[in-house]
Amino acid sequence: MRIPRRVRICGQVFDVKMQDEILVGNGKRKEKLLGLCDTQSTRILLKRGMSNEKKKEVFLHECIHAIEVNLDLGLSEQKVNLLGVEMLSFLKDSRLDFNK
Repeated sequence: MRIPRRVRICGQVFDVKMQDEILVGNGKRKEKLLGLCDTQSTRILLKRGMSNEKKKEVFLHECIHAIEVNLDLGLSEQKVNLLGVEMLSFLKDSRLDFNK
């Protein structure tokens, strides 16, 4: 799976960008993240330098966040994590190629 530059999620086009560092929070409490889904600006940010496998996992995780927010599913971070890991496993194990 190649990480695309853009994805369409719930009818919105999200730009996918690589960044050296992703920080969230304010003041003294800044947290470093591997990825971030900003549904307001329709951007998915991924930290540069991750292994390909980790990058795929984080990308799917952030896509699930976009779906979750747009559909107001109220999923916990733990559930989004589990879905991301299992979705990647499913795609790899099934060897699905939707481009054919």
